[in-house]
Amino acid sequence: MEVRPNPTVENLRATAAASSKQPVSSPNTVDTTSVTQRLQKELMSLMMSGGDLGVSAFPEGESIFTWIGTIEGGKGTMYEGLSYKLSLRFPLDYPFKPPQVKFETMCFHPNVDQYGNICLDILQDKWSSAYDCRTILLSIQSLLGEPNPESPLNSYAAALLNNKEGDLFRLESGGICDLVVVLKNLLFFLVLQITEKWSRNSTLLENLRANLNSKTDTKSDVRLPHYFSVKLKGKGLFQFGTCFNEN
Repeated sequence: MEVRPNPTVENLRATAAASSKQPVSSPNTVDTTSVTQRLQKELMSLMMSGGDLGVSAFPEGESIFTWIGTIEGGKGTMYEGLSYKLSLRFPLDYPFKPPQVKFETMCFHPNVDQYGNICLDILQDKWSSAYDCRTILLSIQSLLGEPNPESPLNSYAAALLNNKEGDLFRLESGGICDLVVVLKNLLFFLVLQITEKWSRNSTLLENLRANLNSKTDTKSDVRLPHYFSVKLKGKGLFQFGTCFNEN
């Protein structure tokens, strides 16, 4: 029969002292130093070259993990002359996981929903740790000019593109600026209709037609289509049909 010594006070104290010298296991922590350095490097690179490409981004507040980005619509696209703000939230394990990117400015686009979510493959399953913030912003800028209607988040915008409703899509994507242009053209159109019905002054009619079709007073090439609807902030404002015959 094995005899075990009874624990004494001295033995208990010695055991406790030995235990206190052992390293205490800490909960899982993420080393953010490398991520911070990576983001700082990307920020400097973007500041050096992004402005010439129509994209920019800066940290929001004191956190390096939350940025506010800006992209300009590409030349020759329906978004030319427009500027959009985006939010970028980088995870602690970046760049092994993509950041969460959303439009903060309302953007009418087949691949952007009403909440600003973006359907872009490199922000999902096609993400690579080789990508950086500059790549993301340029890809979104490219997406504006080359939408993918096959995987839409905004089915209405996709339908307009599929139906070749370029004027209507331009109106929707341009927002309030194009709305003012359309209302102005609508006023000319109504005056023209009334004048054609009641006036026989050919010079007056020619001047009205010239004003209606002129581009000199507009910021974009917006014409009155046969039928269009105007939306602001995702809600229908008005819609109607016209008997306007385009030449």
